[in-house]
Amino acid sequence: MLLEVKNIRKQYQRQTLFCAVDNVSFSLQQRDYACIMGRSGSGKTTLLNIIAGISTPTQGRIIIDNTDIAPFDDEQASQFRNQTIGYVPQGSSLLTNLTAMENICLPYYLYSKNKQPDNIECCNKRAQQLMQMAEISHLSEIYPNQMSGGEMRRVAIVRALICSPKLLLADEPTNDLDDESSRQIMQLFSGLHSQGTTILLVTHDHEVANYASKHFKMEAGKLTDYS
Repeated sequence: MLLEVKNIRKQYQRQTLFCAVDNVSFSLQQRDYACIMGRSGSGKTTLLNIIAGISTPTQGRIIIDNTDIAPFDDEQASQFRNQTIGYVPQGSSLLTNLTAMENICLPYYLYSKNKQPDNIECCNKRAQQLMQMAEISHLSEIYPNQMSGGEMRRVAIVRALICSPKLLLADEPTNDLDDESSRQIMQLFSGLHSQGTTILLVTHDHEVANYASKHFKMEAGKLTDYS
């Protein structure tokens, strides 16, 4: 089992107690391609952020590749995420003062062990291979403000792959993109899955969901399996 989500709950204290994620449990095998469908505000992004180790659950456990991430502090969670999880957040997430290549390689350089000359050369080669696969090699020295929305999203996906993650998480990867850009993004995900990448994405778009082979529905914080 690559991912085990066990009885996850996320509560917020407002005027009354609000439960954004309500006792959610599910699992993914290696090489699964799954999506979570649901409307805005259903808890999809909150759940994805908990799985990524960005947000801490009120209760429950997240086990990824036999590692329970619940006890991790921020630094431990960041390091584990960098080494094991590829995360594509919703919207624009690139650093505007860095080129596409610099954005892509940034996660690889976050830890000192990757800053040796041989590792830098290895990173550059992998980045070039991934950019070629994503058909964005021509963007290598281009800054985000010179890219289209679809190009920025593909750069963000390649950045999420640079450390060879075992699990790729994507939050509304085609949101605010035109039909052609959305098609290109989803074809890229299909190619990644065919090469063995385990993928979990959240979306409200039924056409996007059709690319996945395993489907969940989220409503008012609760998750159900519908295929």
